[in-house]
Amino acid sequence: MRREDLSLKSNDKLLSDLLERILFNEKDFDDFKSVIFNMSIGKNDPRLLKEKVISSRVRILEELKDLIPFYIKQIYKKLSIEKFTDNEQESDLVAKLEDRNRLLTEIGNRIDILHVKMNKEI
Repeated sequence: MRREDLSLKSNDKLLSDLLERILFNEKDFDDFKSVIFNMSIGKNDPRLLKEKVISSRVRILEELKDLIPFYIKQIYKKLSIEKFTDNEQESDLVAKLEDRNRLLTEIGNRIDILHVKMNKEI
């Protein structure tokens, strides 16, 4: 599996966790339980439950409205950083290969000179 694929999977997991936290807010659930219980014993009007549901949905939409653009920006930043580091690593490898190639060429030339000198002496 490529590093980019792993990176995107970790981004998907992060998004999933963030969405879960936004959509399944414990405070909202506790408020719903309380309102439903009080409504069942006649303390609350059913409109209060509707208001709680609507306010919860508004909160969810506001948080999603803020999260999605931020999340997309983070993905672009992460991908551009990975692309940059990949290019940097690739250029380092190319430089090392060029250095080794020069070294091997120099060694080959020296061996050739030694070979010619040995043939002249014989």
